[in-house]
Order: sequence, then C-alpha cells, then structure tokens
Amino acid sequence: MLLMDINSNLVFYVLLFIFTFSLIYLLALFTAKKAVVSEIVKRYLLGPQLILFSVFSFVIFLEVLTAIFPSIVPKGINNFKSTANLSTVREAVLDYSDKSPFVKFKPNTRIKSQGYRGTDEQFSYEWETDSNGFKNPPEIGALKEADVVAIGDSFTEGMGVPIEDTWPSLLTQKGYVTYNLGVQGYAPIQFEGLMREYGIYFRPKYVILGYTTGIYEREANFYDIKEAVSKKKFTGGIQSIAEAEKRGDIKRQSRYFTFALVLFLRTQFMHSRQLKYPSPEIVVEKLKYYKSEISKDGLSHEGKTNIELGSREWESTLMSLEKCIKIAHSIGAEVAILYFPSRGVVYYEKATGHKLSERYFGKVESNLLKNFANEMNVTYIDPTEMLVEYVNSLDDSARIEEYPFLEIDGHPNAIGYKLVVEEIIRKIPFSARSGSLSSFIHPSDKELN
Repeated sequence: MLLMDINSNLVFYVLLFIFTFSLIYLLALFTAKKAVVSEIVKRYLLGPQLILFSVFSFVIFLEVLTAIFPSIVPKGINNFKSTANLSTVREAVLDYSDKSPFVKFKPNTRIKSQGYRGTDEQFSYEWETDSNGFKNPPEIGALKEADVVAIGDSFTEGMGVPIEDTWPSLLTQKGYVTYNLGVQGYAPIQFEGLMREYGIYFRPKYVILGYTTGIYEREANFYDIKEAVSKKKFTGGIQSIAEAEKRGDIKRQSRYFTFALVLFLRTQFMHSRQLKYPSPEIVVEKLKYYKSEISKDGLSHEGKTNIELGSREWESTLMSLEKCIKIAHSIGAEVAILYFPSRGVVYYEKATGHKLSERYFGKVESNLLKNFANEMNVTYIDPTEMLVEYVNSLDDSARIEEYPFLEIDGHPNAIGYKLVVEEIIRKIPFSARSGSLSSFIHPSDKELN
C-alpha cells in the first residue's frame, strides 16, 4: 500500500485500518494466556488477517509477473502505466520560460500523451517534436519560411493523430506549406507568445488562430502570471505530462500494474455514468457512448452567460487574440480565426434526431467570436455546420471510425481534419501555392530561439 502512487485520502484510511487491525491481532496473540481469548483471536481475527495476506501476496505476484512478462498486459491497461517516473518527466521533455508561452516541448524529443484515450489503434500516443519543439514532419521543421503559420492548442497540434494527419500537415499536402505551432493545453494568452517568439520568423502570408470551444476559461490560470510561472502551473495536456495529478479529462497514470488496473476500471465506470444533465434519447446505437457529452453540449449552460456578459476570462481571450492579429498584420500577414466545435455538438443532431437550439453554448460562443473577427477585419472559419452535415449524411450502419472524431478521446481524427482543411481552403483566398519545399532553407537555432 505504501507503494501506491494514487493520491487519495482513501489510501490513508485503508493504511490506518490495516495497521490498527494488525496491531490488535498481534497484541491479542501475545496476551492470549487463556484458551477462551486464544479461541476468539482465531475465530474473529485470524480469518481477516489471512485474507489480507492473500490479497497482498496476489498483488505482489501480479507485479512480479507483469514486470517479467510486460507483453501480457492488455493495451487498455498498459496505457495507464507510466513509462517513466512522473517526477522526472518535466525536466525530460519540457522547456520553461519567464515570458509567454511560458512552457513548451523540447526540440527533437519523444512526447507521450498521458492517460487512457483508447487503444493504440484508436489514439496515437507518441510523436517526436521537430528542431523547434513542435509537431511537424522533418521537412516542415527544417523550413525558414512558410505560407501559413497555425497557432492553437491540442486541436491545432493534432493530439491523437499521427503528424501527417494534423490539419496543418494536411494543408501542406494541399500545396499551402503550413508550420504547426499548436501546443496541447495552451490558453489564448500563450498564442501571443507563440506568434511573437516563433511565428513571425517564418514570414507567413497567413496566420490561422485555432480556437477550441471553451478554452477561454484557461485564461483564469494566468490572472497571476508570476505565480503560474514560479509554480510551473499551466493548463491542459502539456501540464498533465509534467505532473502526476491530472485534472478534467486527463487521467492519472501509475508506475504499477495493480493500480493501473484500478485506474482502468475506474475510467470504465466513469464512462458508463450519466452526467446530471437532461438526457435526450439517442436513436443511433453506436452514439450512445457519447450520451453524456451530447446532453451537456446541447444545453445553454452558465458559460454562455459568462461570455455574453464579458467575463474576465473572455475579455482576456479577445485581448490575446487581438495582440496576435496586430503582430501578424505588422509583418504583412493575413489572419483567420478557426473555431473548433465539440464532439457532442457535432454528433447531437445525428444522435438524437433533433436540431440544436440556437442558444446552445457553442453557438453563442462562435457568434461572439465571429463578431470579434469582423471588428478586427479578419476571416472567420467555423466548420461546425459542415461537420454536422457530414455526420448526418452517414448511414446508421457506418462504422464509428467513419465519424470525424476519435473513438474515445474527444479530438478530431484524420477524417475530421480533412473536412476542416476543406473549409479552410474554401474560406481563405490563398493567392499562391509554394510548390516545392526544396527552396526553403533550414533556420538556425539562433534565429528561431
């Protein structure tokens, strides 16, 4: 139990119970002078003590067995096993700075997403950063210039898909050379840092700012920037890689098989629970797995009021986006804001047979963002309607892999990103294609850092 690396008050109480029980048992054994006391010890204490001994012996057996034969551990459980000591991961894969974006992945480093997000076939867990620390193929990572710079969080980084299936890579494959500056977990305030510290050096013709629904809330983490930087406390996926205790949809990992099994079973239980939202009837069987998020995303929850009233987080988001736009314009680049809807919104109509109301949170958020884009005279791209139309066009017998989001994790899959790229090309009047990548020169570390 002392080896258990899951932070919980329950661990303390279990340890206290076992210690107390064992102490009583030992005291009873050594003070059992009378036969009647000895009989009580055997009848009421020996049995439970043997059960505890058997349980812990079995746990030790499992740990030894899986350590000797790691290949016998099912993939689903193995994804909950940490491959490295979580306390050393921060130093191994992350670079920190006192100025925005404050934290990023190290160059030429193998990154592994934390927690269970499906099997290896359902989710691409590992990838390697380029020479600047971002998710790009080697030929793009070696560029000095690019037609497009993509800035955003995990939906821009392409979490869960191979490098070649991210939307910046797909845009490159269409002839518009795009450098991906997306980083999982980033807040809008960090977009400005990306643009200032990296984006401008690629001298792009276009800058696309990827905004994922709801990420305005991450701005709250930066009310006190000095504290966030000094304590190395940031948000989302990049922070989950740096710390043991996870938040939100990021699940804990364990160094030990037994507790990885506990985490796996707990996750399965959590997925099966219904959130406390009004639950519409799901008419497509394979979409019942997403009932909770479909129910939640279809509501006009309190977040709508927060952004409509101009909450501190929302105003900070708009200010950060405005700074990115001004930096881009200062180098002669055009700007587009790309809005990413949630899976629950995209699947809602297909799953329930009913249209969403015009007042659901994502719609209000997107409209406000569109108004902001118009005020700033930049292009606004919202692929929600196109994604919904695609999902509605699928036959009920279509495999879940044909839908535009990953099966377990809530990020888009390759199909979803292809659809997004189609919308980008339709909305942005790209004036020219770069043609060959061979004309670009490798940037020096000094120029980019």
